Amino acid sequence: MLIHRVHELIRRKVTGTPKDLAARLEINERQWYRLLNDMKDMGLPVIYCKDRKSYYYDEDEVRFPY
Repeated sequence: MLIHRVHELIRRKVTGTPKDLAARLEINERQWYRLLNDMKDMGLPVIYCKDRKSYYYDEDEVRFPY
């Protein structure tokens, strides 16, 4: 499932920029932002770091809710 794949990339802090991540997932950026909003609605503390150019979780140990 796509959301599980994204969760692992975020957990490892290897997503790249939103554009890079969307390309890696073979979706467009708009679809990525929708998925990101869904993840945040699930309570996942996703944050983007401009310096690292990667998404990450704002907590040490995040478990995927499903």
